[in-house]
Amino acid sequence: MPHRSGWRRQLIAHLRKSGAFVLNLVLNHRLVFCLIGWLNRRYDFLSSVFVVYPASRAYAVSYVYENHLRLLQWQPWLVGLFRQDDKWGVMLGISSAEEDFYKSDNDPHLHAMVSRVEEIRMCLT
Repeated sequence: MPHRSGWRRQLIAHLRKSGAFVLNLVLNHRLVFCLIGWLNRRYDFLSSVFVVYPASRAYAVSYVYENHLRLLQWQPWLVGLFRQDDKWGVMLGISSAEEDFYKSDNDPHLHAMVSRVEEIRMCLT
């Protein structure tokens, strides 16, 4: 039985990782965010945009394939929706850990990531 549950866990992890990748290939575009924003301005269902990042590299690889970590390091990807105060929020994720934020070499990357998140927020709200 332990072998079977390990196999199921691996399958679920693969589906989660590959599903997130495909979802972002389709949805992570300015046009899509602007269309959702148009709907939001009409129906008022989104209230916030939130960025998450992993506590460590080990935590990051439980959500994305290791060979995608560099791709996601400073490029926010759609990772989910959440409900707060009767409205929905959009959750974006990056693979950079907090320790990466303190390295001065990463300042340009951090500023570019913040600009991208702000662009997404402006489109959505």
